[in-house]
This record gives sequence, structure tokens and C-alpha cells, in this order.
Amino acid sequence: MGKTVPTYRNQLEAEVRELLPFRRALRESERALFDSLINHARSHSAEGSFTAHPDPIVPFFLSMLLEQERRIRELVRKIDDLVAAVDSAGATDGAHTTDAITTTDTTDGADTTDAITTTDTAGAAVGSNAGNTGDEPDEAGG
Repeated sequence: MGKTVPTYRNQLEAEVRELLPFRRALRESERALFDSLINHARSHSAEGSFTAHPDPIVPFFLSMLLEQERRIRELVRKIDDLVAAVDSAGATDGAHTTDAITTTDTTDGADTTDAITTTDTAGAAVGSNAGNTGDEPDEAGG
């Protein structure tokens, strides 16, 4: 008789069990992030089964990356919507305008917003998040 090949879902859960010591070592606030990543992998278990990859860790991590990419694109879209809303509000009051610097990702052609600069009606920059890591206030004091 031949060996029974474990299902991808069983292999996935075995990988998760091997990562439990790492999870326990994380700060409490990071455990929720870790659990979210694991749930991303679980949500794509059908796709992982379909690939029948010899190393189950590959679809495991690809599932996580796919969900992270989905979230990044969703956030970029929301930023673009907010920039458009600020632009339309600025057009009505004439006080400020917002310019989004958009670049094209060469891997898939998708547009991504790299920086947002707000200018007053005279064209002087009053705020920018370009190069802002989120740890320091932008030029507008935010």
C-alpha cells in the first residue's frame, strides 16, 4: 500500500503549530497581527490545495502576501478618494488644493500614490507627507 498524502489544510495547520512558540514570544499587540496573517493563509486553503506544491510553506506565504497586497491597494484607493474629496472641497473654497504625486509600479502597471502635497492659493506648499514614515509630523504640523 502507498502512503497517504496529507491534505494541504493539514499541512498548513502543522506549519501553524510549528510557529506557535514564535507566536508566544510576540508582544500581545503583535499576536493579533500574527493571527491575522495566519487567517489570511487559511482563507486561501482551497487555492493551496489546488496548487499541490511540494513545499506547503510556499502557498502559505503567498496567501499572506496576496492578502497584504489586497489591503495595500484598498488603502491606496481610499487615499486617492480622500485626495479627490479634498480637491473638490478646495475647488469650492479656493483656500487649498491637494496634489497627489502618482507613480506607476512597473511590475503590474498599477498606479500608486507616493506623496501628497497641499498648497495654498498662492502655490506655496503648506504640508506634505513625502518621505514621512509616520513617526514624525509633516510640514503642516500634523
